[in-house]
Amino acid sequence: MTILLTVLGIIVAIAIPIIIYLKQRSSKLVSYKVLTQEQLLSVSGELKGKTKIFYESKEVENVVLFKIQIANSGNKEILEKDYVEPISISFGQNSQILSSEITEVKPSCFKISKTSSENEITLSRKVLNAGDSITLKALVSKPEFYSIQGRIAGGRIEQRTPKHTSLKLLGLVIAVSILVGYVMGKISTFLNMNWFVGLFLTFLIVVTFAVIVFNRNKIVEFVKERFGE
Repeated sequence: MTILLTVLGIIVAIAIPIIIYLKQRSSKLVSYKVLTQEQLLSVSGELKGKTKIFYESKEVENVVLFKIQIANSGNKEILEKDYVEPISISFGQNSQILSSEITEVKPSCFKISKTSSENEITLSRKVLNAGDSITLKALVSKPEFYSIQGRIAGGRIEQRTPKHTSLKLLGLVIAVSILVGYVMGKISTFLNMNWFVGLFLTFLIVVTFAVIVFNRNKIVEFVKERFGE
């Protein structure tokens, strides 16, 4: 009986994180990655206040080149009707976008356009199939930050996590879950606990741990918004 409970606990411990991981990947997920954030022009030190920089007859300062890739990293298509709010890139209220262009789309037949205001770039609402991506460049004066926003019905927008990092996290969760399953099997036997109660506690612990690990970025953002930095 001891061996049976331990084996069942380990099986549950392995299956749960894999199911949660695959379930998350099956959602509508728009991810973004900043490929380049390079400061091109700035004036500091003794020259500050004595030197002016002009771009197309406009006086500028602290000019930064951004190259950003936005992709559908889930395995479900995002339809035009799914956009509650379009995807936009903001650089702060006091920033100024000097130029911007879409430099690459995948697949090459994918057509998408953009509009630019003083400090924000907005992408048109186009169907994004799984794997589709857009790469754009923006030359920005006095960027305060960069922020990719939007709202997708039944989906989310988040910074891209490298695939190897995701797999490492999955491996970590599985390893910890196996340990939990093994320990709970031993505890259930030692305390003469009902096997169903033991499996339920294993399930509860593993699910809680997996959800926290796979949603750590959201949890951090929530805590920051709720309680401040």
